[in-house]
Amino acid sequence: MNTEAIPSIFTRYASTADKGLRLTFETNELDPEVVAQVVSQRNRYGYLVFVPGDVKPEDVDVPEYVPEFKNDKTPSQRLRGVLYRLWEQSDKTNSSDAFYAEKMNEIINHFKNKLEDK
Repeated sequence: MNTEAIPSIFTRYASTADKGLRLTFETNELDPEVVAQVVSQRNRYGYLVFVPGDVKPEDVDVPEYVPEFKNDKTPSQRLRGVLYRLWEQSDKTNSSDAFYAEKMNEIINHFKNKLEDK
């Protein structure tokens, strides 16, 4: 596992709709190699370890990463990708977003109709 200890300051947080947090950290100027390594991880799942004060990377116990989904794509991301490909192969009378919303409504209604009324 390739980890990089980056001195940073935790500056801000905000709540997200799914009860998570959006965290903001600021760093001093970084070497271009470190910047490239960090940027290459965009939209990847991983762990954030923040240890206040001075710490050596070997002092931090980072759990082994086990991807929840094969190829790091969630089932919803896979479904969206398939629906996009279906839209590409269609007559494209509406936008891909409108097509996605329409197909998702069809899928939702399909399964709603299978629910037992209680």
